[in-house]
Amino acid sequence: MSRGGQFSRSDAGMKPKAVGLVGDGTNGSQMRIHKVINRKLTDAAGKGGRGVLEVVRVELDHMNGVNLATALHRIARRCVENEAEHSASSQQAIKEVLAHPAFPALLAAVERSSKESLAGREAEDIYMPAQCASIVAWSLAWLNLRQSKLFAVLGELAAPRLAEFKPYEVTNMLWAFAKLQEWNTQLFSAVAARLRERQKWEFKAQCLSVAAWSFTTMRWRDEPLFLSMAEELSGQATLLKPQEISNTLWAFGKQKIAHKELFEALGWSAFDLVWQARLKPKELANSLSAFAQVGTSHPNLFNNAMSMVMRRAHDFSPQQITSILCAYQRLQVANTWELTSKVLTVVACRVDAFQPQ
Repeated sequence: MSRGGQFSRSDAGMKPKAVGLVGDGTNGSQMRIHKVINRKLTDAAGKGGRGVLEVVRVELDHMNGVNLATALHRIARRCVENEAEHSASSQQAIKEVLAHPAFPALLAAVERSSKESLAGREAEDIYMPAQCASIVAWSLAWLNLRQSKLFAVLGELAAPRLAEFKPYEVTNMLWAFAKLQEWNTQLFSAVAARLRERQKWEFKAQCLSVAAWSFTTMRWRDEPLFLSMAEELSGQATLLKPQEISNTLWAFGKQKIAHKELFEALGWSAFDLVWQARLKPKELANSLSAFAQVGTSHPNLFNNAMSMVMRRAHDFSPQQITSILCAYQRLQVANTWELTSKVLTVVACRVDAFQPQ
């Protein structure tokens, strides 16, 4: 599908005239129209992303920035709702959305609205509030749709106005740029400054975990900021989900920031998750590797993990096995030879899948 967009807002063949939405030109009338459209988008989401796009097809000429952001958000949520990020059904839903003729027109309208708002032309019929930049970026990241020109505009629109954002909107914006590998110095600097100025407990543990992962993914180093986040996260480790624990450990490991209290707290949380069999192989491998990267051990976690890895060696990829064995060797964990012997016996039949290093 061409992302240039063959569908035009003025294409009469694709967009029937909206019924009952022609106002008298006043701000109050326009506001009522936009509220009606938002309700239509929300209701249509029950039919999936294509249902939302059918509303877009009919109403695009009447949609303001909030409507456009709502449409993208509902599409993204429906594509991934109740599905693993890379599941077959989720990917099929995304393909169907991208193939819909109204989708390129929606993206073009979002970019136009963002540019108009950035230029200071904030008329009610086009206005894209700065907070909507976070919604748009998050939605495109979930759809795994890289739009570099649009992201550049979104970053420029959001960066000077982060004080207007809710905490999760700030970190959602950062996450979207990191997930799609969209570099934006202005935005990253602004987010880092916003986080450094935060009040204690203003950002939930989940938000701080997302920030740590996002900055590290983009190789942005700010040790004072990371240390301040570590101080808060140390007391909230039990609030983090398995992936958040793994991502946080991975981020601090990559940054080589060995915050003792944080690694101790997250180590105990990971220990409980291993005991409950709630850590996925990738999450466990990343967590153990993080301890090795900062030269800090957690005997209880490593002993518990050893039993799990020996029992479930078939569930781990060659790369994960290698990472785990390296972590045990670097930290000189007792009985590493037993783990190595058991794992190598199990994976011997998959030796061709290992990389030369």
